[in-house]
Amino acid sequence: MPRVSVLVNNHNYGRFLGQALQSVLDQRCLIDEVEIIAVDDASTDDSREVLARFAPRVRAVLLPENRGQAAAFNAGFAAATGDIFCLLDSDDWWEPTKLARVVARFDAEKDLGIVQHWCREVGPDGRPVNASSPSTPPRFSPEDFLRGACVFTGTTGLSFRASALRSLLPVPEDLRISADSYLYFSALDAPVGNIPEVLAWRRVHADNRYAGRLRRPDRLREYRRALTVLDRELTRLLAAKGLSLTDEAARGRRAEELFTDMFLARHAGDWNHAKQCWGGLVRQYRGARKLAKAATLSLALASPELYLELQGVYARLRNG
Repeated sequence: MPRVSVLVNNHNYGRFLGQALQSVLDQRCLIDEVEIIAVDDASTDDSREVLARFAPRVRAVLLPENRGQAAAFNAGFAAATGDIFCLLDSDDWWEPTKLARVVARFDAEKDLGIVQHWCREVGPDGRPVNASSPSTPPRFSPEDFLRGACVFTGTTGLSFRASALRSLLPVPEDLRISADSYLYFSALDAPVGNIPEVLAWRRVHADNRYAGRLRRPDRLREYRRALTVLDRELTRLLAAKGLSLTDEAARGRRAEELFTDMFLARHAGDWNHAKQCWGGLVRQYRGARKLAKAATLSLALASPELYLELQGVYARLRNG
């Protein structure tokens, strides 16, 4: 059995951390072949007391100051000795079969650089709030990445073959959030294996950096900075490999930036800039989809709050 390194990143989630760590210890696999490394990014709550209760089975890496998700990832990767790296956010938890399923997939397909599965979203109380999962093929190829056809899960559903990931490290530390999106770029070099099952639970709560960011200008600005860094790094990697995104993939990435800029402009009361962003955003789409998007985005431009409320209603209806 390959040696597995489980990397848990944590900042002030002491109230959830114990459940995350216990879900690793409860895995139905050869647990002696699994090293568990928890990186605490200078928490000020009881996180370090929780970590102490799991010693020595869990090895804690304690950062002296809060430096963000990328720095926590880098500290964990530097400490890891496994052949496979499995990531877990400290406010989430795994199903007991997760590691066995991931290791079996890596073992069966030696060319895979990433294996991912889906995560069911739950509220702070652990009750499901989102029952949908994307429909994907068994694998994504590097060509799929270049044409923008890859769909990725979040941190808790990601596992990497160490040998395929190391050339991408370290993660740029100006990515205080969305550092997992940088790790997706390893799909440029090796295929992604998709396990079409929910093998983890992803908690959505007020402290999530991604949760409700469209309503929070501070979080939205933070996300926009991350998009700039990710664009810079992807441009660098593509140039080094002599590759380029397809026009459709490039338009998709640009649309995400313009959508974020439009909401930021509306938060700031800058109506003219918001309209400019709307116009640029509509131009990123083609064919019949352009008309539908233009209508939806017009609502987002005119009334961001109503747009978000209708999004919530749609999500609730879709999930029963």
